[in-house]
This record gives sequence, C-alpha cells and structure tokens, in this order.
Amino acid sequence: NSGKIEEAEFNFLKAVELGDAPYQSYRNLSRVKKFVSQDEHYKKMLELHVSESASDEQRCAISFALAKACEDTEDFEQAFKYYAEGNKLRKMLLNYDKIQDEKLFSQIRSSYPQIEQNSLNSEKLSNNLTPVFIVGLPRSGTTLVEQIISSHTEVKGAGELIFASKYGARLSQGL
Repeated sequence: NSGKIEEAEFNFLKAVELGDAPYQSYRNLSRVKKFVSQDEHYKKMLELHVSESASDEQRCAISFALAKACEDTEDFEQAFKYYAEGNKLRKMLLNYDKIQDEKLFSQIRSSYPQIEQNSLNSEKLSNNLTPVFIVGLPRSGTTLVEQIISSHTEVKGAGELIFASKYGARLSQGL
C-alpha cells in the first residue's frame, strides 16, 4: 500500500465511467471508497446485481462491492446477505469441496503418530548442530527470517529445501 488511496479511487471511478468490466471496476472501487450514502454508484451496482446477463463471476464481484457499501453505511444486515451471496458464488467458482479438506486434515491427524514415531532421535544427533526449519506460506516473510538468522556467524542458511515440497504433503498424510 503506497498510500495513494485518492488516486486509486479516481482511477477506479474512471474505469467505471469507461464501462470496461464494470463489475470488477466497482469491486475495486469499493475497496478504496468509503460509502457514506446509497449514492449513484451504489444504485448502479444494484442494477448490475440484478442484471440477468451477469455471469456468476460478475455477480460475485458485485455482491462483495455491495456488501462493502452496505457495511460502510452501517446496514449490516444487508451487508451480511451480500457477503453470504458473494461467498457462496466464490465457493462455487473455486469448485471448493469441504469434504475434500476434511479428508485431508483427517489423514494428517491420523498420520501424526507415525511421523512422531519415525522422527529423529535427538540423542543420535551431534551436540554441535541444531537444525532450524523455517516453515511458512509463500510471501509470508520466511526468506527474510532465514536471512536474518543466517547472518549470525554460527548459522548457515540452506535455502529452500525441495524435499519438503516434494515429499511433505505425502509424508504429512502418512503416504
């Protein structure tokens, strides 16, 4: 965030005026604009929301934009309805299956005792070495943490270890 909110709002308003991808333009506008009333943009978003020609992806974007506008104007009940609709559409668009995730987490939970049983025995390791694993999602700061820690004279950074991504998922599921 470079703090250029007013400039962003101006540019999103320009995109709305040009009419190119209005659903996404309104979604982007809602992220930077503070709605103080049900203004002309809110009314246009309502029109787009009920448009029969809108795709599910477009209706999803406009639902989230309307939810944000309602939240700004403290119409929380209506905001909740639009958020619920947007989330339902997004879940459908992603082809999300909760059962698939439940199965994955169940596999991970059930394989934990086996992982623990086969873990390294610290008594067999050299007393001079202590491995440190930095684990995180992409773009979460793990590289920075590794750089900071490995700047110490007694620490050596190993970089990203491909075996973790190659075997980690299968290992965590007991496969």
